[in-house]
Amino acid sequence: MYNGGNIDEPFPILEEKFEFDICFAYSVFTHTDFLTFETTIKYLQGICKKLIISFVSKGNFGMKTWVSNKRQADFGSCLNLDVDGNYFYLINNDKIYIEEKVYNKKERFFFSFYENNFIKTTFECDTFLNPNGQDFIIMK
Repeated sequence: MYNGGNIDEPFPILEEKFEFDICFAYSVFTHTDFLTFETTIKYLQGICKKLIISFVSKGNFGMKTWVSNKRQADFGSCLNLDVDGNYFYLINNDKIYIEEKVYNKKERFFFSFYENNFIKTTFECDTFLNPNGQDFIIMK
């Protein structure tokens, strides 16, 4: 969403080997596709002892309401966010992609929603569901 047109830029790999105690990412992966999300998580697992990353669960009524209200205020409407599947993307307030490849598409507005059990199984992690904001993945 915020790439600014550098969609062909390769995934950055650090030349030096770093190790961090904790890596924290808030409201980063809510604006990326699943491929970018998964690739980045795997990379960070190699350099971080613990990861804490926000995401939005499909069951997070509070965040769905916030997104819908924001779209209503900005565009006058919002598509239905009660969508089946392991994950989906709301793009530009007029498209929903369900488990589709959207990598390298430049869009002005991009928001990702994930099924909680899909996240737990995919990343073998714990999740903290937060009804008042974004949910969290906690990996050791």
